[in-house]
Amino acid sequence: MIAVKLVAALAIVNVVAGHEHKHWNVGTFVGMAKELGLAAKHQVKFEIENLKHDQMHLISSQDQADHVTLATFDKAKGNTYTWQAMNDPVMGGKSHSTFDVEASEGHFKGTCAIVPFLKAPGFCKVSTSGSIFWGYPHFADASKFIGGALYLEVETTTPEYAGFLVAFGAKNATRPGGAMHHSPPSFKAGFKVPGKARTTVKVPFNSFSVDWSDFTGRCDTKDPNNGYQHHCCSPEHPEVCPTAQHLSQITGLEIWAEGVAGDFDIKIVSISAGPLADQQAVLV
Repeated sequence: MIAVKLVAALAIVNVVAGHEHKHWNVGTFVGMAKELGLAAKHQVKFEIENLKHDQMHLISSQDQADHVTLATFDKAKGNTYTWQAMNDPVMGGKSHSTFDVEASEGHFKGTCAIVPFLKAPGFCKVSTSGSIFWGYPHFADASKFIGGALYLEVETTTPEYAGFLVAFGAKNATRPGGAMHHSPPSFKAGFKVPGKARTTVKVPFNSFSVDWSDFTGRCDTKDPNNGYQHHCCSPEHPEVCPTAQHLSQITGLEIWAEGVAGDFDIKIVSISAGPLADQQAVLV
């Protein structure tokens, strides 16, 4: 599997670089050998880290009967990942943000701005690192909480900002056809933070939908380019809801500021999964 990923990655690199087969020479193969060696080193390191995560998840799951920790920023083994920020300038927008780990917290702040050619707010997001070539991080199995919620332990200085969303990728996640998308399928839901004090926001898994719009980030809007109507998770549209199988194979986590223009500033302490219990979630 590793070899297949490396060959595919190198093939794309060479096509993009314009290295057609008929132009390959000794120098080309030497260069490819060097690239292959570096890629193999990167992949082995990635796989070793994932094995460590799997071992730690087996241990930690025995100690957390009431919840499962998915991510923290305190360098805890099995829960700490590499995160990266992305903004809508990749799509011609004007939004900007930064993400830093400070005092065991992930600090995500910036401005979601109007995208000129769309005349609508764009996005900023921070996500765990991963790719189709190098693989995705391994997360704890949260499947037993499919009737529960995603827990976000957070603190914000901008509780008035109404564009916070959270998303997770999962193996075999499939979205309906008909809409324009620029990224792999993921399940997304909105959330609100009720005040400036640190709190745990519970986002029910039945509020997540894989059928969200790239224009708004929401699952209840219609795309302006072709009129495609998106759908939220409901008894009428169970095909867009996450399942226990999805929660058992989470491949990534994301925090978004999207679809609402304005400044935002949020600190993430941890992301977990657990029961809803009696506490009501705070949703958009």
